[in-house]
Amino acid sequence: MSDRMTNESDPLRRPASDPGAADYGSPREVDLSQSDRVRESLQLLARELTGSLTLREVGRLLARESRRLFGHHAFYCDVCDEKGESLIGVYAEDTPEGATEPVEVPVSGSGPAGRDASASLKGLPVLYNRPDQPPEQPLSPFGCTQRLSRSLMYAPVWWKGRVVGVVSAQSYASRRYGPRDLELLQVFADQLGGVVARIRAEEALRESEQRYRQLVDLSPDPIVVVQNERCCLVSQAFSRLFGYGPADIEKPPGFLDMVAGAYRERVLSRWRDQIAGKPVPPLCRLDFLAKDGSVIPCEASSSLIVHQGQPAVLMVIRDVRDRADGPRG
Repeated sequence: MSDRMTNESDPLRRPASDPGAADYGSPREVDLSQSDRVRESLQLLARELTGSLTLREVGRLLARESRRLFGHHAFYCDVCDEKGESLIGVYAEDTPEGATEPVEVPVSGSGPAGRDASASLKGLPVLYNRPDQPPEQPLSPFGCTQRLSRSLMYAPVWWKGRVVGVVSAQSYASRRYGPRDLELLQVFADQLGGVVARIRAEEALRESEQRYRQLVDLSPDPIVVVQNERCCLVSQAFSRLFGYGPADIEKPPGFLDMVAGAYRERVLSRWRDQIAGKPVPPLCRLDFLAKDGSVIPCEASSSLIVHQGQPAVLMVIRDVRDRADGPRG
């Protein structure tokens, strides 16, 4: 049975009765002087952490390097929730009794009620060598329950002055880890803060874009977002009117190829003026070319927005085939 920290315990303070409190000698202690091996792991991890990853995948990468350097029996990676009030499990692994390698085990969606990251891990790495009897401090178990972890390391994940997570490597062997192991675990934990922040920002952006798309699809008028002359997003009404689906806008032609030739320069000039901050008429008359080749007279309003951090133009389009002539602008 491996253990997560809870705010009912304070692992930063080892009880004087703990036989491991004064003796951290261990033949398994990682020799930081073996810098080539450590440097190789850090460089590999740094390269892989730049990719498009989920938090679970980040936890798996760190666990892999922890296995190489510490030979742990159990490992977990938690992150704080958005308010920093509780820990959310993103990856955990444990070694079943009789097995030789750890396997991934389920993680809880969130920490136990009242478990507070700042209370359970006050920004300092923790080494706890447990005596043979059950510990007095309550810990939150995970993974297999047949046996107790004996040597436990906890390292905080920092980002911009606050703890945003915790990683832990644990062994079923008594006094397996020492202070230098803990130092190295902290070095690896220090690689995660910016990664956690980046993934959280990407998740928030995806959620925001999903909500934005839902709002766009509620409009009865066709809507398109254009960036660098490419369609970034089209509403369902746009697809219904012109016949272009999501698969069509993800490949050439660009947006201007959907506009009748006589109107392309007018649309392009309007975009340039908007990006430059110049005033433009509220409506623009143009003809669209539908996917089936038909010409659909329309009017459009457009506004400058920011899409994925870059300027873009949002256009609201109206079919004016039922009018003798549309507004000019």
